[in-house]
Amino acid sequence: MIRIKGLLLKTLVTINIVALVSLAASYGFVSSQQDHQLNNQLSELKQSQTDSLKLLLDKAIEAQINASQELFTLYLLNNTAPNNEVALPATEFFKANWSKLKLSFSLDALVVEEKNQKYYLGDRINGRLQESVNQLISDSNQVSGVVCESRCYLMVSSLYRGNNGEGISFTIASEFTPTLDYVSSVLGVNAFLVSDILNLADEQRTISSMLQNTGNELQVIPSFFSETLSIEQFDSISTNGLLLSTTQEHLFVWKNRLQGIHQDLNLLLVSNVNQVVSLKQKQKQYVIISFITLTLGILITIILFSIIPISQINKLRKTIKLIGDKQYDHARLKLGNIKHSKHVDELNDLENEFRNAIDLLENYQNELEYSQQKLVRQATIDSTTGLFTRNVLIEDISRIKQHEKIAIFFLDLDGFKPVNDNLGHEAGDIILKKIGYRLKGVSNKYIKVYRIGGDEFVIAYTSYSSTSSLLKMAKAIVELFNSPFSVYDSNINMTASIGIAIQEQGLLKPDQLLRYADIAMYQAKEDGKNRYRFFDASMRAKAKERFSIKHDFLSSLNANQLRMVYQPIVCAQTQDITKLEALCRWEHPVLGNIPPLTFIDVLEESENMTILFDWIATEVVNELERLDELGYNRLIMSINISSPQLEDDKALELIKNKLDLRNISPNRVELEITETTLITNFSRASQWVQLANQLGFRVAIDDFGAGYSSLSYLSSFGYDTVKLDRSLLDRIDTDKKQQRIISSLTQMIHSLSVPIVAEGAETEQQLNMLAGLGCDYIQGYFISRPVSHHQLIEFFNSYKQHQGTLSLV
Repeated sequence: MIRIKGLLLKTLVTINIVALVSLAASYGFVSSQQDHQLNNQLSELKQSQTDSLKLLLDKAIEAQINASQELFTLYLLNNTAPNNEVALPATEFFKANWSKLKLSFSLDALVVEEKNQKYYLGDRINGRLQESVNQLISDSNQVSGVVCESRCYLMVSSLYRGNNGEGISFTIASEFTPTLDYVSSVLGVNAFLVSDILNLADEQRTISSMLQNTGNELQVIPSFFSETLSIEQFDSISTNGLLLSTTQEHLFVWKNRLQGIHQDLNLLLVSNVNQVVSLKQKQKQYVIISFITLTLGILITIILFSIIPISQINKLRKTIKLIGDKQYDHARLKLGNIKHSKHVDELNDLENEFRNAIDLLENYQNELEYSQQKLVRQATIDSTTGLFTRNVLIEDISRIKQHEKIAIFFLDLDGFKPVNDNLGHEAGDIILKKIGYRLKGVSNKYIKVYRIGGDEFVIAYTSYSSTSSLLKMAKAIVELFNSPFSVYDSNINMTASIGIAIQEQGLLKPDQLLRYADIAMYQAKEDGKNRYRFFDASMRAKAKERFSIKHDFLSSLNANQLRMVYQPIVCAQTQDITKLEALCRWEHPVLGNIPPLTFIDVLEESENMTILFDWIATEVVNELERLDELGYNRLIMSINISSPQLEDDKALELIKNKLDLRNISPNRVELEITETTLITNFSRASQWVQLANQLGFRVAIDDFGAGYSSLSYLSSFGYDTVKLDRSLLDRIDTDKKQQRIISSLTQMIHSLSVPIVAEGAETEQQLNMLAGLGCDYIQGYFISRPVSHHQLIEFFNSYKQHQGTLSLV
């Protein structure tokens, strides 16, 4: 027997909830539709009776007007004096015949005014009725309609001319109650004149309080009319109408606006709608009963058909648990054999899918175990070099016992990026494989080699005997790179900078140990590369300085701690000042004067270099504009370009836009690229220089002679100036060898028709020597140290007076 629990219980509860919700929704929908239909019927009833009411009232007023005309005609016909005798006045005629006329025409009041004399017959007419009579005399217009004072009358006031041509004001009034009774009988409603609710106090807001004294019998009003109604209910009576229901009857009440004399009137109409409401309620009950019967039938049917499928679902549920426990054989037994019945359903298909899923999951489990083994290998072994990965390094360092010693050798290849850029990444991978193979040669029980980045390697040396063992290891690593690497039939020389950090007695965390080795490696690069350095406290201070430079740059720039200075360059023959080299200086509040090479080297590692160049370009363009205003409009300004700015064309676009805004020619700016930067990525640098030439900039090769000086690349692209490195000139006045080198260089460069600038002229003798050796332009402290903007004009004036003249025209 199937127990009612679990899915079956939930199904039954869900079905009951759905049935109840559906019943409530259907009841609400049916009620809404019925209410909507009832409202439409009531609105149609209201509109129909409103139109009929207007027609009946118009007919009543028309009949009253006709009665007025008939009365006056009767006066004229019966008041013709025989033998031309003088006719009776109108007042006398109507007074004599009032009792007959009152019965014949159903009059309640008559006012005749003749020769400024008024005569009243019947009810006393005053208030608004008297105002109507006065308006007739003044405007000579006919007035007709309903007017209320203490009672309501259907009144017609007209002005006629007698036989003698004199005007007679003639006003008749009949009580309005018979007209309301007539309207009620014709329309099948109760009609009442009511007052405005705004004139009633809160406790008087009942329909009976609104009724005016029209003579109606108040006994016909239901008892609940005496109950106090809300403002919303009174508003509904005035707009759409209000359905008032009790246990005995249903009344539809609405208010209709009538145009009266001097004041509009409110007519309350009450219609019995028992038949309409009862019919709608019966229809609603029939629909609800039908829906309940249908829902119960569906509910019973669903329960009967759910028992067997739910038992199958329970079997599948237990099977899923076995599959989750990876008990695939037990799961197959639980499902049993495949059924081949002609009457299989979706649950039978689902059982078959479970069988297929068990087979697939079993296969996936086997493949997953194999993949996990493969992933473990990929996470621990570098696919390119076969060395251990960074993850293994961190785990190995973390497992080092507190009493053990470990030394970390951090290797970074020198000049590996140009190989990737010029020969491609495949060539780079070949070199990395060969380097990995060589490094594996030093590994043993205590030495383990890792590749932790693109061209970064780490060697962990544990349980070493002494510092001399570490020195021996460092020298052996350097010697591993003495032999070139063969790639694509080419021999490529590759060196490495090595930083060494020592861990003793567990004082450093793994990340600190790696960071210290990294800092020592950077020191090895600064010291000339292809060497090793041990980490010490001074390197930590230097690393801290680099950190401060990197993170204080933006705040220092905003605090105006950076400034521009300008060093003049003169013609060697005429000593005229032709150029200014723009140089950046940083006065740090803590670190003091930071050398440009120091902070530029740090900034080149981040996006801050772009921000610095933007600021330098702005200062240079501003300075050129100021010089132009002072008449120095032929001076050329040199700007140094760093290696990262050759990666794209943004630097050229930036300074070109700034020059265009000030209408300054790009030919006034000379962009200096160091020889080392040029040969590091010659292909990209050549494209960059070509674009600079197209935009109109001058290009200079800076620090020529410090690297691989060669005519081969000098003749490969266009440039305007070559600046000799100052390391070639420091002893030019005494060193014959330097003099021969400079003489050869100037002859070589002049063969390409390119002018030469010599940097570092410290004395007059050096200046004269450089000029004699063929240098076209001279720059150095003997001429001037770099000066600020404020000192520049003062220097121009002083130089002109004492040493040379300025060619400014």
